[in-house]
Amino acid sequence: MAGLAFFALIIALWERSGSVVDVRSQAPLENMAMPTTPPPSLAHVDVRSPHANVARAPEASPDAVEEATTTAHDAGAAIETLQQARELRSRLAQNAADAEKNLDTYCEASARLSRRALFLPSSRNHDAAAYLTVRVDWEGDSRPPGLLHLPEALSKRVADSGEDWLTKISEADFAQLDFSWLATLHQYDHWNVLLGDGPLRDYSRDNYWHAPIPNFLFWVHWAQLRLAAALRTRDMPGAAHDVRHMAYLCHSTELLIGDMIALRLLTLERQARAFASAQGQAIGEGESASADDLEEYKKLSFTARRFQLPGVPAPVKKRALQCGATPPCVAIYEGTLARHALAEIFPPEATETAPGTGCNEEVLRRLQHTSPVTLEEANDIVGPLGSFMADGGGR
Repeated sequence: MAGLAFFALIIALWERSGSVVDVRSQAPLENMAMPTTPPPSLAHVDVRSPHANVARAPEASPDAVEEATTTAHDAGAAIETLQQARELRSRLAQNAADAEKNLDTYCEASARLSRRALFLPSSRNHDAAAYLTVRVDWEGDSRPPGLLHLPEALSKRVADSGEDWLTKISEADFAQLDFSWLATLHQYDHWNVLLGDGPLRDYSRDNYWHAPIPNFLFWVHWAQLRLAAALRTRDMPGAAHDVRHMAYLCHSTELLIGDMIALRLLTLERQARAFASAQGQAIGEGESASADDLEEYKKLSFTARRFQLPGVPAPVKKRALQCGATPPCVAIYEGTLARHALAEIFPPEATETAPGTGCNEEVLRRLQHTSPVTLEEANDIVGPLGSFMADGGGR
């Protein structure tokens, strides 16, 4: 992803550690409004067949022919855009109906998951932003790679290692790496990506859709290397502790992509501990999160954002926030950005959030001032919207 598209990412990291595909268009903002009256040159143009218009006017000058053809093409494109906007509104209306229909099921599933909390509450007194900003890689920003940037060839080998990553990652891959920075990371209890030290804090443009964002694959690859190294050095307890803390920091960003990467890190930790235990190695105290709980959390996280999309009735949104097992601000931030980014297609509601959510007012203010996006980007924001309670929320 090349920016802060909280909800447009198709997360392809659950079953594997491959690359995330950038699903966003980098086209500039455009005015999607249709003209109220056609230009004079359109009066005698058959928009169904611009070439036919040219054929019927052989006496016209080349400039006139070109102008008529261009006008006809523009009119055809405008009609197609209008049809796409109608289809998008229809999909949002269907999502709203699905939200009402599935609210009880969602709340029941959330109650079950809440009893098996994956992320325990923590203080937010020591922000890791200043420490991490210069060390991680960023997307959609002109700054150079972070101090902990992994060579591209190494990142590719790790990403391509597949299900057998623990054995395919070799000692040569991590022999020159210094993992001591992970010990320093334990000094911090959260990572404020949105307002902490970093490019987002000073982001002055009115479109968060194109704002820079950390490259979260950074965490996946470093975690795999740390765990693979620990398997050779028989330091799985220490590595698992490090990776769990990495997961919590990603979770604390209050970004959907941060939550998804946190789940991926916990999956890697579970796999590595199970592999080490089978070899008779010590793996430390406590149990890893189960695969079922990780999958359920992922499903509910994606579903939570769908309750906050435009068109869902306010009482449904409010109850979904109250009963949800995942952080409410993640869904609120995404819903707020979606409503304002899609304002020209689906006017935002007067009430943006349910009272008492505790979400950061400055973040909400910035999201509420985002500019409308192109229709192509709007479709990316909404996503495919398949089965409402399906894995990945229908993505």
